Amino acid sequence: MIATLALNALTPQLVNLAEVEDDDREIGEVKWFNVNKGYGFITRDDGEDVFVHFRAIRGRGHRTLAEGQKVRYHVIQNERGLQADDVTVIT
Repeated sequence: MIATLALNALTPQLVNLAEVEDDDREIGEVKWFNVNKGYGFITRDDGEDVFVHFRAIRGRGHRTLAEGQKVRYHVIQNERGLQADDVTVIT
């Protein structure tokens, strides 16, 4: 039990597909994510890429994403363009 809790604290929050229906966030796919630099891009359904920073990923500890993962997120506009926020991995 303790090992499981510790592992969960170090990984991004996972969301079950059944829970997604009540969520107003977009669904996209991780195009790439550089673990060393802490950022990458998510591809939206329309093919547009959205910047994602590790701080926008729900979870604790070392927050990262893997290429090809499906994610849910909000899109915000800032001075540099579109950015993902409140990102969770869909299982």
